[in-house]
Amino acid sequence: MTIKEMHELFRVLGQQMGMQKVRGILPESIDVLLYASAVHCVRQIITSNVTTNFGNIVAIQKNKISVINALRTLYREEDRTISYSGDVIPNPVYLDCFYKDFNVFSIIDCVVGYDDKDSYVKYISSRLTEPNLVADAEKDYLLKPSLKYPIVTIIGVDDNYKNEVSQGSFEYGTRIQYNIYTGGNKPIRLKTSFIKYPAKVHLDEEVESNNIDCDLPIHLHHMVVEEAVNLYLQSVHTTSGSNNNFQENNKK
Repeated sequence: MTIKEMHELFRVLGQQMGMQKVRGILPESIDVLLYASAVHCVRQIITSNVTTNFGNIVAIQKNKISVINALRTLYREEDRTISYSGDVIPNPVYLDCFYKDFNVFSIIDCVVGYDDKDSYVKYISSRLTEPNLVADAEKDYLLKPSLKYPIVTIIGVDDNYKNEVSQGSFEYGTRIQYNIYTGGNKPIRLKTSFIKYPAKVHLDEEVESNNIDCDLPIHLHHMVVEEAVNLYLQSVHTTSGSNNNFQENNKK
């Protein structure tokens, strides 16, 4: 469904629900409602399938496949090389990553890559852990980080990060800082999978090429519009109720 079709459906559904004044709502306001609805839809799908941590940015999956499938158009996977300044392997291994052109809604998984004998990278799934819990894990014989059971912690997340590519030239995206614990083994790559924020939809009634369509999977588009209409109706009812109360108070 294009953004134009979503706007048309919004007005039709609004009128079917008895809001004849929905015709008067500005396209910019519909865009805001549709984006808010899309974000709510993404949050609902993630929280119904996973538990979240690290300020609701890390998604610890109950069923990772269902989240990736339901939000497949928002799924991103990024692989980064870990560089070292010398032969000593620090503990933890620090990695500062910039992910261009998207803001992270949830981190689904992190896998640590090691140098294999045949010049291949062997990836091992990690445990995403709160930074303040690592010290206890390192003391525990069963939980301590090792080659096969690495621990990754997230120590910093910057959305809408402005990354300078060259003098006067910038890119925008998300910056995430990691600490990687491997029990003294040398990781060479970190592969992270994400669910990104949905696109901010926009309808330009004059220049069609400026339109930004909803980038959620098509099967969610109708749900997004329905939720947007409900948000609009709630705001109208809330405003009407406030005005009625104000008028009643003035009569007294």
